[in-house]
Amino acid sequence: MNIEIVTGLWTHISVLLVKNHKKKRVSRNEPFSGHCICFYATRKFAQQQINLAMNLLKNHSYREVEKMTGISKSTLTRNKRLTPNV
Repeated sequence: MNIEIVTGLWTHISVLLVKNHKKKRVSRNEPFSGHCICFYATRKFAQQQINLAMNLLKNHSYREVEKMTGISKSTLTRNKRLTPNV
């Protein structure tokens, strides 16, 4: 391959990587609004649904909450682990 072609391709790839990294950093710092089109907009459940499930866990088992809300037990436990106790 010609060195100019390789250099041009590498420059283009590095620009794309930098853009992608910036999108990831911005989307991790922004709260999920449910209607944004950002890098991590593929979340299945809105924060309100998660909050409802967390409140249901006070009186119901994980299995019951999973059946009521459709949110898996692993998602519930992950959220409970990452959410500070209030």
